[in-house]
This record gives sequence, structure tokens and C-alpha cells, in this order.
Amino acid sequence: MSYHFSSLGPLSDSDPLIYRCFKGTKMDTTQTEISPTADRELVVSRLIDAPAALVFNAWIEPKQLEQWWGPNGFQTTVHEMEVRPQGNTRLVMQGPDGEDYPNKLVYTEIKAAKVLSYMQSDDSDSDNDAADFGVTVQFEEEDNQTRVTVHTLFKTAAERQRVVEEVDAISGANQTLERLEKFLKEFLPPHKARAA
Repeated sequence: MSYHFSSLGPLSDSDPLIYRCFKGTKMDTTQTEISPTADRELVVSRLIDAPAALVFNAWIEPKQLEQWWGPNGFQTTVHEMEVRPQGNTRLVMQGPDGEDYPNKLVYTEIKAAKVLSYMQSDDSDSDNDAADFGVTVQFEEEDNQTRVTVHTLFKTAAERQRVVEEVDAISGANQTLERLEKFLKEFLPPHKARAA
């Protein structure tokens, strides 16, 4: 088990929103370039003891997602889930205080057991979309384990700062990944590779 957090972090060369530490084909510190979106990004990562296919399925199966989505103390109910490009997931997170937080995810990219990208909003009728944000989740195999990296991009630096300060987004994201790992350990069948 390991945690990683930074406001900057590489995801993939194809992701235009990533932080690129070195530009060009060889490592050349004279060409260092920081993403212009760095002040709007949050990246959390966790190494989970399960194969990527099982971890990915926990994100796209409603009954599995309900078991772990959200920070400690939250309960989640999925009302709709259509995992395809431009498909929607509608869910409600109920906080420990009993307040409901409706969420809507609209999928933008899906690569089985590799990448899941979506736009997330509060699913209200409000025309104010300043709080909407983009999420890219990467699933990378590491010796029968999976590195899950969640890259979030907010519309403004102020909105990123607000969720960090008011909603404790960094802690909440890490708690969510911890709950995912616990769910996979407790509720899914053993997945360790069998010795020959």
C-alpha cells in the first residue's frame, strides 16, 4: 500500500492536460516546461493489491461502485450508469450529516482496464457550471497490483483551492481510494496469481 499526492503529475503522453517534466525525446533540463493548468490540478494515486481488470470493474459496475465511492462516512446510491462515451452515471452521495450530494458523470474516454475519463458535476438544474471538473483515472499494472492515478482538472485555480480548503478534497480522494482497496480485499474473490 502506498499513497502519492501532488498537484502535478504525469499521466500519459496523449493527455494534453498533463504536467510534462521534460519536453522532447531525451531528458534535457534546459527544456523544462510546466503545464499551464498546474494550479488547477489535483492528482492522487494508490497502489492497490488487485489486477487492473478487477479495479477497473469496481469503477464501472453500479453495485460495486456503491460499496466504496466517496470519503469515509459517505454512502452512495447509483441511479443510472451507462459507461460509454457520452454516457451518464447519476449517483447520490449521502454525507455523514445526512445531506445528499447528487453527482453526474459524463464519460469522455473509456479504455478497458486502462483509462476512464469523465466530466463530473453536481447534477443540479443550475446553469452555473463553474464547479464542474474533468477526471482521468489511469489503471497501471505493477506486478499483479494496480497503480490507480486520479487526475482532476478544475476550471479555475480558485475552484481547486476552494475544494481543497472547504471540502478537504485531498483527504477525501485518498479516503475514497483507501475504501476502494478495502472493498476489493473484502468483497471480491481472491485474485493472487497461482504458483506453477
